[in-house]
Amino acid sequence: MGKIRFQNDGKEIVELIFDDETECEIACYNLQGILADDIIADEYDLKILRLSIMNLEYLVVNLDWEFELEMADDIIERLRHFFAEQQLLIEPNMNARWDSDSIKEYLSNEYSTKRTPTTFQLANLEQMLLRKSAASFSVPGSGKTSEGLCYWLCQKSENSKLLVVLPKVGFLAWEEEFQEWIGWGPEKVIRLDVSSEQFFNKIESNPAAEVFLITYARLWRNQDHLSRLMTNGTWSMILDESHNIKRHSGSYSRAVRRIGNYARETRLILTGTPAPQGENDLWPQIEFLRNARLSASECVAWAQEVKVRTTKEQLGLIAPQYNIISRPLPESHLRLYRLLTSRLARQLESQNNVEHSEHLSSIRRHIMDIIRAASNPRVLCQMQEFVGALSSDIVRDVLETESWKIRETIDIVNTLVSENKKVIVWSCFNENTDELAIRLSHLSPRIIRGSTPSAKLDASTIEEEIEDYTREGILRDFKTDEDCRVIIANPAACGESISLHHWCHDAIYFDRNYNAGQFLQSCDRIHRYGKYPGTERITCAEEIVTYHILESRETIDERISDRLADKIDNQNRILRLGDYSTPVEEVGTNSNDNSGMSNADREDFVEYLESYLEE
Repeated sequence: MGKIRFQNDGKEIVELIFDDETECEIACYNLQGILADDIIADEYDLKILRLSIMNLEYLVVNLDWEFELEMADDIIERLRHFFAEQQLLIEPNMNARWDSDSIKEYLSNEYSTKRTPTTFQLANLEQMLLRKSAASFSVPGSGKTSEGLCYWLCQKSENSKLLVVLPKVGFLAWEEEFQEWIGWGPEKVIRLDVSSEQFFNKIESNPAAEVFLITYARLWRNQDHLSRLMTNGTWSMILDESHNIKRHSGSYSRAVRRIGNYARETRLILTGTPAPQGENDLWPQIEFLRNARLSASECVAWAQEVKVRTTKEQLGLIAPQYNIISRPLPESHLRLYRLLTSRLARQLESQNNVEHSEHLSSIRRHIMDIIRAASNPRVLCQMQEFVGALSSDIVRDVLETESWKIRETIDIVNTLVSENKKVIVWSCFNENTDELAIRLSHLSPRIIRGSTPSAKLDASTIEEEIEDYTREGILRDFKTDEDCRVIIANPAACGESISLHHWCHDAIYFDRNYNAGQFLQSCDRIHRYGKYPGTERITCAEEIVTYHILESRETIDERISDRLADKIDNQNRILRLGDYSTPVEEVGTNSNDNSGMSNADREDFVEYLESYLEE
């Protein structure tokens, strides 16, 4: 039988010694699928593999990897010690000294904090600080980033570091929070937003850095670099919008759990929607916290025990106003809308698909076209595939008629700007954001969508040097420049991890799709908890937020509005009950599809089409 032993007295590198070269080669192939370049084959002896002791701990304790090799006694002792350390991460320390007063006192004395946690944040922190692994499932806009920052600071040991994994749009929020809480700027908080070739150059050029921000995609691409970095020193890890690893077998999910093994001080997950499609979504997130392989049901049970959640009602904000603006389509636009809808209804009827929901996924593109037709059908008449299928009279009449939503949006924006207010306009379609930008050019609106680049920042970057065309530059100008009063944005690209509530209290929804999550996230950009910088004034407890929602009468807009209301009511009920075994998202929702359509949405749409067959 082969054996497992330390390579030398340093006891950091482990050797797997096999009896057979073929067995060693098979093991190497399998382990590279998990550890990539962290598993090394001996150059001369084809029966030996080498890996770090931390990776062996991960394989044996976390993944239940079974080696048919005899372990040396000191290896066994090391694994027992690691297992005991893992238990300390998850078991509550009932002797913990933390209460609201001690939390505030510690943060003030140790870090001279400029801000103080709110009452509901302190209540959450008291429970979170009982363990070295924690979960905050508070609603968007409640200050989960602040909770995460305070949680880490309260448990941070000397010289320890923090890795924050986040969506691409989350960089700015974390940078602002560290600056506002403890005055840490780009010399202390850096983005790991460079290529793999430049990864260690970025680290070496920022020797004072203590907080490292990285996207889920870059973590996946740089697993080996991160494992090398985090092998040295003491590390904590926070997953922001942790539902991004909800697919247990997904590449991002597996990479995050692997790197999570190096975070031996604290681990934290932050998300307002922990289980969009049920308990399986929560499974990998809790495995990250526990650093262990568990069943989905075990993960749900543990999440129920440790999670904290602040509700929207606890924030004490003024309820937002919904200004529903409903107008009929102009005659020429209504003519096109009915033509497209009737054609699609007849097409589905001829294919015998109307009654069969299993075939409904094929109509997604048609639904998007119908949404366009209800909002701004002129864009359809500029697409070659539509122009060729329509009479020249219809195309001419549609192009010569202005969309009522365009005119209404211009009027609302002009009125708000004349009142010295700022506004964000939401649309799901780039064609609409382009036309709105042209029609509002007298106000120099800024556009944020998927193609809008992020700024490249380092310790030497000052805010004024950030390029105007970047996401960060646009948001900076919107907050600080009196002449920058209008942002036109796509909710898929700008609906998460951005706070505009101190500067903007009006949003216009030019169109909406079925994605309830994106709609709620976009609403929360301007309606959330937070004190105006440098003051004790809670902005949204004093300012009324208004959502101006444009709906074309007797069109799909009204069906979408009803479906969104149903989804949001159901989500709120499930999250209020903490029932993580029940999916928040409806059956058939594809997380990779920004439209957010479920089977129920498709069935509702088909039912809507049937009314056209009856006319």
